[in-house]
Amino acid sequence: MALIDWKSEYPLGVALLDEQHARLADRVNHVAEAIARGETATKIAALLADLIEDTEQHFQLEEQLMYQHFYVSRLPHKETHLSLLLQVKKLRDDFAAAQPYAALETQALLRRWFLDHLFYADRALAAHLRGRGVR
Repeated sequence: MALIDWKSEYPLGVALLDEQHARLADRVNHVAEAIARGETATKIAALLADLIEDTEQHFQLEEQLMYQHFYVSRLPHKETHLSLLLQVKKLRDDFAAAQPYAALETQALLRRWFLDHLFYADRALAAHLRGRGVR
């Protein structure tokens, strides 16, 4: 079972963001599935590194759109991005160091991170972008 089942209410109406969000959900699911299968810490750390790379690219796009379209909440949104990246990088580092608690923390954090950010911060950003004609 997937940690994040992509649902019809998840798309925000901005195609590029929606495509990237679906890809990030897939990445999160790959990490969760690897943990469930009992993959090595090295393998899980590598999957987290892939997730981090995609997330950094996604956040760069969002931040570019926020700047181009004069999004007034861009600074707090960007701070959220930094915080989220630090949390996921810590998980990657914990797996790389074979910390025994890493698996328990990872699935809960990734699900909460993805859905909370999507439903709150990104939904507000998407509404702003759509109001400025971005589809």
